[in-house]
Amino acid sequence: MKNKLLLMVLALVIVSTSLIIAGCIEDDPLPPGFGKLTVCSGSSSVYGKVYIDGNRMGTYYLNPKTCLYQFANVKLNEEHVIRIETDWGISYTENFYPTYSGYTVTVY
Repeated sequence: MKNKLLLMVLALVIVSTSLIIAGCIEDDPLPPGFGKLTVCSGSSSVYGKVYIDGNRMGTYYLNPKTCLYQFANVKLNEEHVIRIETDWGISYTENFYPTYSGYTVTVY
């Protein structure tokens, strides 16, 4: 009986771990009212450091014509400003209003 119980617990741990790794279970819960954001570059000239509402978003660097997937926790149902600043000091900005987690902002 103890062996069966031990095997069941071990199987549960393995299945849970595999679901987390596969992305079926979100492993980092967000506070209520916050979501993740995808930022895309809509042009070959839009690249650089990522700022949201004036705050640098860690070491994120957006490459031309690519996307950064679900990298920032932003407050939902509130207007924000995203700024992409190139190494040459040129900035591209876009206002956005995320209504759900996984919202995509494309900066042109």
